[in-house]
Amino acid sequence: MYAATKAGILGLDGALRQELRLAGLGRVRVITVMPWTVDTPFWENTGNRTGRQPTGPWMDSARDVADSIVWAALHRPSGEFPVGPKAEAAVLGGQFFPLPSQAAAASIIHRMQMENAPPAPPTSGTLFRPGTGVPRVEGGFRR
Repeated sequence: MYAATKAGILGLDGALRQELRLAGLGRVRVITVMPWTVDTPFWENTGNRTGRQPTGPWMDSARDVADSIVWAALHRPSGEFPVGPKAEAAVLGGQFFPLPSQAAAASIIHRMQMENAPPAPPTSGTLFRPGTGVPRVEGGFRR
């Protein structure tokens, strides 16, 4: 589901850019910000039925990503905006070598999340009730 929503957002943003262009509203910018895995409380708030603790490879700081979003809003004309060198490499790899890039990404994520992550009980996350923790920006997973 996670990857499908990312693909859906890319498709929606691309279609929206063209609709705005065709309507003569080309001055309206649509920027698709594409960060790498971000260290936010998302990882503790999401439901988890994998039997493993959620992990993400080489997470970036949420504050760095937020700064990039502000920069893009002020300086980027339109289009897709990968945040940082890891996201840029992933986007380029996907453009030039889509099948090997997809296979490598799937293998890395599977190894990290299903083979190497410590066991964890199933959780429903915040789907049925709000979180109980203090709201914060960083998730603390990069420690």
